[in-house]
Parts: sequence; C-alpha cells; structure tokens
Amino acid sequence: MSLKFSKGFFLFFTLVFFFGFISDAYSFSFSLREGHSVTLSCQAYWMRRTREGGSEQSGVLKGFWTEYERFARERLYWSVHFYNAKGILDGHTGSDARLKSNKKESEVEGRIGYCFTLKRYPNFCIAPFIGFGAFTGNNQFIEPSPLEFTMETHFLFTGLGFKSQYSFTPYISLGLQIEVKIPYDVHCKIKNFDELENVTQFIKEKAGVEVELPFQVKLPKRSCFQIGAAVVPFYRYRKYGAQSNYPFDYPKTSFQIAGARMELKAFF
Repeated sequence: MSLKFSKGFFLFFTLVFFFGFISDAYSFSFSLREGHSVTLSCQAYWMRRTREGGSEQSGVLKGFWTEYERFARERLYWSVHFYNAKGILDGHTGSDARLKSNKKESEVEGRIGYCFTLKRYPNFCIAPFIGFGAFTGNNQFIEPSPLEFTMETHFLFTGLGFKSQYSFTPYISLGLQIEVKIPYDVHCKIKNFDELENVTQFIKEKAGVEVELPFQVKLPKRSCFQIGAAVVPFYRYRKYGAQSNYPFDYPKTSFQIAGARMELKAFF
C-alpha cells in the first residue's frame, strides 16, 4: 500500500468520524444510545472462480467480519468495516489439468450517507451512501497444479449503494443492502512463477455488486447497552476484464460468491 494511498485513506476515515460526531452535536442529541453499534461475526461463503479459456475453481472460505456503525433515523449514517477470509479452491484448467490453491482475501471500507424515513411508513428507513475502500486477494497455487505460483490482486474502490431496514417490532427487523463497487488501480502481482522475477499485471476495471439481507433480533435492554444478533445472507460478484500484459495477457476472470454471516452486536 503506497504512502500516498495510506494518507488519503486515513483522511477519509477521519472525515467520516468527524462529520458523524459533529452531526450529533449540532442536532443537540448526541448520545451513544442513538444508533451506534459494534459488530463481531464469523462468516463462511462458497466461491466460484472462472477464467476465460475454461479454467474453473470453487471452494469454501471462512473468516471474520467486524464493523462499527451509526444507523439512526434522520441522522448521518456512517460505518467502517473490515473482513478477512481464507480457504482452499479446487478445480481444473481448460485442458482438464487439476488446479488447487490456497485462497485468501481481505477488505476494509468506510461509508457515509444519510438515513431517511417515510411518514407513511414509520417503521421503514433507508440510507443511501458512498463508500471508499481497498481489497486484497491472494491465490497461491499448490500441488497438484501444473505450475506453482502466487497471484496477488489489489485494488481500490468507490462504493455506491443503500442500506434499508424494516422494523416489525422494537426487537425484530429485516433489511436489504445493495452496493455497486467501482474499482480502480486494479493490478495483479505474479510471484514465484518459474525463473521470472515478480511481475505486475494491470487489469481492466469492471464494476461489481454486493447484496445483503440481514435479519436482526435485539434482546430487551438490561443496562447501558443492548445485545443483539443477526443472520446475514449475502451475494457478491466481482469481474476483472481482459488486459494485454507482459510476459502474458491477463484473461477475463469472474468471482461468484454466496454465503452468510452470524453476527453478535452491541448497541449503544
């Protein structure tokens, strides 16, 4: 990660927190009991990786997700999340040679928006947002793959989407979240490939999409904070476009991901 990007990323998250707290103070309603939450969760998801030419892999990745979020009616919406996952992908090349690899990926993202409510539907709220983040994916091919090397993909992205929630009771709610991620500065480092030195390949940017459907339950408040839990099924789609490179071209590659998170939440 470059020094220039690190400074920009730090500045963005600083602004997210700054405007979040200033919004509370300006409305004279600052209270950590109003929409703030911390989430710790485990996640598991099935991934299918396909490449132009017939190469295909699939497998299950497991990991964790953590988030700090402020989601309150008629208030500024903001959040920061981080996740990490790893697993084994198995499959074949276009010529039916077996492929096996250790797959890892991680992401960090900050979001900022505003949460609206509708007079006709007081139990429903929606928060359009814009986000900014970074993604890293690592695919290390191992035996019995024909070649043993590592592909390390990095990109930055801007996210555009919305988070919505419908409360059936004060303790039970169902949500829908959709986000389109627009990547840029997408590149892939090829490591340990035969006798070649590490090679960096540039990849054509393609927008991806993520959909989440959280079902959340809160327990009655017993102290200064409230405990809750959620099940969050999700679907993610990523696509990398073909790009001419040296010493070989980068083919079209797509990832289809489906899974779920089990979340433990503390509301303040």
